Amino acid sequence: MLFLTGELDTMIPASGVRALAERYPLAEVHTLPDTEHLQGIKTQPETYAETVLGFLERTLKD
Repeated sequence: MLFLTGELDTMIPASGVRALAERYPLAEVHTLPDTEHLQGIKTQPETYAETVLGFLERTLKD
């Protein structure tokens, strides 16, 4: 499970996302700097894509 959170998210703060992710042993959390709620693909497109694609590559292996 992958969680992407924005450092500046006031709707669902990064600390709340990390707390939720702690309930899932294999979950990964990545915080996108200078990013508000649901804006990661706009503010950090390269980091967003690299994070998602890297996660899929690691976790979808046979």
